[in-house]
Amino acid sequence: MKKIIKIALFIMMASLVVQPTIASQEERVLSPDELHEIVTNTKSVLRHDYLFADKATKALQDITHAQQQGTFNSAYPLGMFKQKFEGLLINATSDTGFEISERQPDTPLNSHLSRQESNSIQTRELGNDIGLIHFDGDFQYSNSTDKLRSAMEHLATSKALIIDLRSAGLGTLPLAQMLIGYFLPPDTVTAQVYLNPAETPAQLVVYDNANEYQMFTGKPVFILQSRFVAGPWEFVSYTLKHHNAATLVGEDSMGVALMKKTVPVSQHVNLTLNYAHTHHPHTQTNWERFGVIADHQVSADDSLSTAIALVKDELSR
Repeated sequence: MKKIIKIALFIMMASLVVQPTIASQEERVLSPDELHEIVTNTKSVLRHDYLFADKATKALQDITHAQQQGTFNSAYPLGMFKQKFEGLLINATSDTGFEISERQPDTPLNSHLSRQESNSIQTRELGNDIGLIHFDGDFQYSNSTDKLRSAMEHLATSKALIIDLRSAGLGTLPLAQMLIGYFLPPDTVTAQVYLNPAETPAQLVVYDNANEYQMFTGKPVFILQSRFVAGPWEFVSYTLKHHNAATLVGEDSMGVALMKKTVPVSQHVNLTLNYAHTHHPHTQTNWERFGVIADHQVSADDSLSTAIALVKDELSR
């Protein structure tokens, strides 16, 4: 009996030892040539796309020093390279917005960015001609413009709208700007966009043909927030709030005003970095650190019922 127990324990221990080996064998290994490509393209992105030019200078110096030391002359497992390269960029810039991630296998470098994402844009009629649009999941890689257009057309006859951002994850500035376009008149300036400081700020404007027609201009609009709403979704809340186009219900948002974008730096690797921040034309500032302040302070769980009551009250006047 003791012999059987010993054999069983030996098999269990062997499986524990073998398992990490199998996992590491399945991890992608980046060749020295691909590492050289990643480093070269990253340096170009830092020069031309990174928001903070002064921090980019320090990062470029540290990357060059690492190259001179032969740091990237041998192959690396992707996970190990991610840890080392992200650490180098973050230490040089004190900016935690950098991320190295794996691209879909065998995708050409100049192809559209892609990654499996779980997201949905759902609509509901809540009665009394109140519409609800709910954003769930990440929208950083997916092209969701058709989803958004279809959802808004479905709600076009609603007399009031509730926008639920409580479970929205990652997003993009173009998708946020498209959503805003349904609520503001044509030619409205939504933001001054600051890119690399050497460049003149650009204006984001609601164009006349952006969404065929601004179907919710002048209608009661309420936005549901949680403390986890961040980035482009905060841009939606902040912009509509300060154009008096929406009322915010729930919790104050996270306070992340820096916009990220993801660029391919090799066939197998993406680099995500901060590339823009916005200022509202009325306030001349944004929500960085403070978050977008909810007009009606309730818990995220209670925000929907509170918003429904507020909409009904407004429609009854």
